[in-house]
Amino acid sequence: MAGTDLTFYLKKCLHAIVERVKDEGDLKVHMFSFSRSYNSGCGGHPGMEDHVLIARGLTDFISILKEW
Repeated sequence: MAGTDLTFYLKKCLHAIVERVKDEGDLKVHMFSFSRSYNSGCGGHPGMEDHVLIARGLTDFISILKEW
């Protein structure tokens, strides 16, 4: 839902946090980023179809991490 500049900045910050936590020994922390913008719903928020796509992407990400 954020603009390009804010999205870039947020991903950069979150990546730094994950790396810091991992450097401190917690290897169970990961970051999931959406592959695109999802804003087909009201006010630029994700719509129902978007939520399905987001859930599929997150499920795939978790499946890879857990080696399911």
